[in-house]
Amino acid sequence: PTPTPPPARLQSAQGVRLWSDGDSTSYFMTVALLAGWSALGGVPVRGADYKISSGLMRPDFFDWPAYLAAEMARYDPDVVVFMVGANDANQVRSAEEYGARVGAVMDLLYRPGRTVVWVGQPNMGRADLAASVPRINAVFAEQAAARPWVLYLDTWALTSAADGSYAAALPDEHGTLQVIRVSDGVHFTPAGGRRLALAVIAALFEPGR
Repeated sequence: PTPTPPPARLQSAQGVRLWSDGDSTSYFMTVALLAGWSALGGVPVRGADYKISSGLMRPDFFDWPAYLAAEMARYDPDVVVFMVGANDANQVRSAEEYGARVGAVMDLLYRPGRTVVWVGQPNMGRADLAASVPRINAVFAEQAAARPWVLYLDTWALTSAADGSYAAALPDEHGTLQVIRVSDGVHFTPAGGRRLALAVIAALFEPGR
């Protein structure tokens, strides 16, 4: 891709074509995001979906680059929202090698005028993932910073208690306590997915992010 200035933050969702997908941590975010985007006058290009147990480390299991190339050709969205990593976190042995995989996907998603929102993985209620996820989130942030068309959304703080610990429940935008995670400490409830979706929409409209 030829580097371009960062896409201007959106002034309106009206008519803006949006695509969202990822692993199983992404599903309820996508459900809420598509509903919220439609309510703002935007155009979700397809229904909610996710690819269970998928990531970038096992293309033999699910080939995200090939799938994404086909999806971009089919739908040509203006905004791409993508969330994977929970299934990669414990498999990554080299940040450099994983960064090459992540960067290649970000490059694949490029087209002039398109904004890619790469959603990081949340705080985890499983000790192994709580240790490994920050390392892959750092890779996501580093690769996004090198690509003007990619906006990295850090969800770790968004899903943490005030002291930085894992939170199974947090207040919503109205101050009402909501259970945001299921008992496995990894996946989201619909309320949790909505929390992420609202953050994605805010990031798309926030000047200078």
